[in-house]
Amino acid sequence: DQVYKSLGKWAKEEDCVIWTASQAGRSAMEAVHADQQHAAGSIAKMYHAHLVISINRTSQEQAEGLTNLHVVKNKNGQARFDKVIHSDFNRMHFWTVPKAD
Repeated sequence: DQVYKSLGKWAKEEDCVIWTASQAGRSAMEAVHADQQHAAGSIAKMYHAHLVISINRTSQEQAEGLTNLHVVKNKNGQARFDKVIHSDFNRMHFWTVPKAD
């Protein structure tokens, strides 16, 4: 919790965005979307974040080269929605999926 408080303070002082990662707990392995209750350790770290996005892939999505980004929290806008993107983790390439007509 203290690390996340310090990061928030530092971002405010420097007027910048800080992007960091946090690991999900074992309970997320069976979930379609990793959410706040799946955070490893204390969920208190989520309280300090302005934006929380979980990166999720089912076996089928992985086989199809897709990744599901789930917006868990957004202090300044919409939350609790998904954005499916194409992904190539071998080359670290990510791009949006065109909308179907």
